[in-house]
Amino acid sequence: MTLTSKQQADNWEASNAIVIMIDSQVRRDVDLVHAQQYWAKTLEEAPTAVLVEALSYALASGRYQEAPRNRCHCCTHRH
Repeated sequence: MTLTSKQQADNWEASNAIVIMIDSQVRRDVDLVHAQQYWAKTLEEAPTAVLVEALSYALASGRYQEAPRNRCHCCTHRH
């Protein structure tokens, strides 16, 4: 199935909105209730391709990699 330029633009906008919501949740700018409402609606309505694109982009960007804590493995003191 080939998407028209309008469909591609709509998919990009929807994907971008999902990435923005992920960022907002990571920064804790969105509370649990609003996040649950958003994700329930989005997962129900968004096409799978849009969800795949948004999650792939967000996770591949490296923004959500765990930062090292600079603690040794044998105890809890910092190095």
